[in-house]
Order: sequence, then C-alpha cells, then structure tokens
Amino acid sequence: MKTSPHNHRTSAPDNRKPMIIAHRGASGLAPENTLRAFRLAIALGAEGVEMDVQLTADGAPVVIHDAHVNRTTNGRGPVAGLTLEELTVLDAGRWFDRRLALRPGVRKTIERISKEGGNNHIYSTENVPTLEAALDVLVPSSLARIYIELKCDKRNREEMADAILAIVRCLHIEESVTLLSFDHEAIRHTKRIAPDIRTAATFPVSGRALVTSRSITESVKEAEADEAALHYGIATQRVVSALHESGLEVSAWTANRPHVMKRLIASGVDAIMTNFPDRLKDIIASSNSRRSPSIEAVRKVRTR
Repeated sequence: MKTSPHNHRTSAPDNRKPMIIAHRGASGLAPENTLRAFRLAIALGAEGVEMDVQLTADGAPVVIHDAHVNRTTNGRGPVAGLTLEELTVLDAGRWFDRRLALRPGVRKTIERISKEGGNNHIYSTENVPTLEAALDVLVPSSLARIYIELKCDKRNREEMADAILAIVRCLHIEESVTLLSFDHEAIRHTKRIAPDIRTAATFPVSGRALVTSRSITESVKEAEADEAALHYGIATQRVVSALHESGLEVSAWTANRPHVMKRLIASGVDAIMTNFPDRLKDIIASSNSRRSPSIEAVRKVRTR
C-alpha cells in the first residue's frame, strides 16, 4: 500500500507518544458532545478531540452520538426527525448532573470555565451544538487533530460527507481534520471527492472476521482510508505493528481504565481516544518506558 502523505504525525507534539484524543470531548467529566465538554478537553490538555455528527431533518450537521435524542437530552425521537430549531432548544446537559462524579481538582477547572454563576445545575444550559459551533470552539485552540465521525447510512452518507466537507473547506482546517466512520462506504466516498482530507475506517471489537491484522488492513485499503480506528480490545501490539508496516496510522478507542491505557501506549498506537484526557495525560507523563526497537523500526518504515 502506498504511504499517504497523512500517514505520519507531523502535527503531533511528541512523535514518541500517542496523541491524547478526548472522546466526545472530556465526556467522562462533562456531557458528551457539548461545547462544555470540548472546552474542558482543551483545558485538561487534550491534543485532539473526537465528535459525532448527524444530519437533522432539514439537513444541518449537528453534534450528537445516538440516533435518538432520548439518552442525552430532555427530548424524545430520532435526530433525523427533528429540525435544527427543534434540536437546539433541547437541554443536553442536565442529565449529566445526576451522575456527576468529579475527580479532585477538576471542579475548579470546570468552575473557571462555567459562566452560570449561582446555577445549581452546572451543565443545564448546554444544548446540542451544530458542527460549526463546535469547530468555532476547537479551531482557535490549534489542536493537532479533530476527529469527526460520520453517523450515517447508505441513505444519507453522501449528503453528510458533502455537508461536513463544505464546513471544513470554509474554515480552512483540512490539515487538522480526520473524518471517520463505521460506514466504510462513506469513507471511500469522502476520500474520492476530497483526497486531501485524512480519513479513518473504524472497527468494533465484535466480528471475528475483523480481528486479524490482514483483514483489517484489507478493509482499510478497500475504504481508501489513511488510518484504522480500532476498538481497544483488538489494538494489540501485533495488530498495530502490522498496520504500521502497511503504511497506516492506528488510533484506539475508547480507553478509560489505566491498565488499558498503559497497554495501548506499549502497543505503539498513534492516538488514544478517551473520556478522561487528564487521566491519560497523567499516565503518559509518569511513564518512563521507551518504545521497543521493533516499534521504532516500524515507525521509521512507515514515515519514509
């Protein structure tokens, strides 16, 4: 496989360590996929952010994970069945207040960011953001990587890719964006109409056919992607090394437990997505381990 110009981490601050990617923002500490979660991720030292995008009934790209709004808002119904106006008035934060369990020191960070004053509900003013609103928060921070996941299917994959790319082009952030999806046809479409945009094919832990490095590599090639985004359960050192040898970058999601983070660091992945970017940052900072010669050799081959 020909190595893509995107296949090495020229924008990352330290090539020896995985990039810290805040999954749906700092979603272990704030309501997922909200502006507050994105601001908190930046404040906690994340080097990148991942978000999920869907289209509203009137075709607007909005940042929300589930196909229905029930779990993360005070509304009900499918995202695709609601207009932008209907979505943006929903409360996307108060649900998180009920399960808020902040680590020592994080509350001060949140209070510094918060503008509500005497509001008893820290997150009750959070709404479902548009993609433009999310990028307005993220772009000025000069993050190394912004992952935008396309939550689509065959009915709207092209419309969604076109809508997202239009915003990316308008903001001139082609170099920092990676579009990813479980829908590999959407990724193939994206790469064909925008070959300069980084893409990643996402893989779940289920499905025995996707567990081997060979089958993953073949699937990424078929999707014409630059990167494999693997569930942490299949991101073993053997798989990661094989994908690197094929000229691919590798990210892993979603690692929240310290022992999983440490294993992924040792595996040589290029980026780790986590709900707790501060936790991952601490683990990386406290680690004195060095990459093995075999991993360094793979890195050199991959970046030639």
